[in-house]
Amino acid sequence: MGRASKHELKKRQAEALQMLSDGYGTSESASLLSDKWGVSRKTALRAIKAAHLEMVADLDEVDKHHLLSRLINQTEQSIRGSMKTKNYGAALAGIKLMHQMVIEPAAASPKRRTWVNHY
Repeated sequence: MGRASKHELKKRQAEALQMLSDGYGTSESASLLSDKWGVSRKTALRAIKAAHLEMVADLDEVDKHHLLSRLINQTEQSIRGSMKTKNYGAALAGIKLMHQMVIEPAAASPKRRTWVNHY
């Protein structure tokens, strides 16, 4: 097979981005896409890497506070749903995730020292 055109490369990158967005892992995506496109695994991984970089660039543009609040809201919904169905293991996993997203980063950040009551 000859070299792919720029249009074909963009099409492959878009398809790889869709697979990553759908939750497929890198290795699984590489296998599926290399079979579908009839190319080597290395070529598929190149398209996946470009798609991953595009995802990261998009995340850098998103306001991180809005993203965190959205993740917290979705996690709270999942916890409520888990509790309703009596899936307590999933609820605990959601609570642990909330702790990792909110409490641990706040505890790890350096405390701001003030001069109040320090004499």
